[in-house]
Amino acid sequence: MLWPILIALLTSLSACGASDDGPNLVAPTPGGTLRPPCDPSFGFPEPAPGCPDDSPETGWLTRRPSNGRLVLESFRSLSNDAEGEAYAERHGLDFPFPNDYYDAPQRSRHTLALGPDIVCTGIIRVDYREPLNDHPVDCTELVAAAGHRPLAVAVWRDGPSVVQVSELYRP
Repeated sequence: MLWPILIALLTSLSACGASDDGPNLVAPTPGGTLRPPCDPSFGFPEPAPGCPDDSPETGWLTRRPSNGRLVLESFRSLSNDAEGEAYAERHGLDFPFPNDYYDAPQRSRHTLALGPDIVCTGIIRVDYREPLNDHPVDCTELVAAAGHRPLAVAVWRDGPSVVQVSELYRP
């Protein structure tokens, strides 16, 4: 009953992207059929032809139960290399890292608004399927997963506009 109102509201709004205030906008993509322009590369994003952003923001996406807003807390992924070892030593962490990586918090947090033209992909917690590959999903599924516990994601932008949000593979 509320879907027609929600869809009308979403189509009347043209600004989508990161915001520190305002409502969180999420419109379903038709069965997750939009083709992802950017490559989440099995959890460690890679540049891709046609992707407008070679350096996506990575972070933990959560959904606030009080107001439904999406919050992105940034991280950077470190590997079992010299940089990772130096970070582990400075922060008293075990090294080498379990699973060969560590997502180091960046202490940057902001809300994230999703609109109807954003492409979302999932891999594990969002629409798991065999064979295990990044694949398009309905953005409402990604938001639902972020409502249960923090979801590791990459966010690609074209200027101020978000173009793709992808769940990152984290075993």
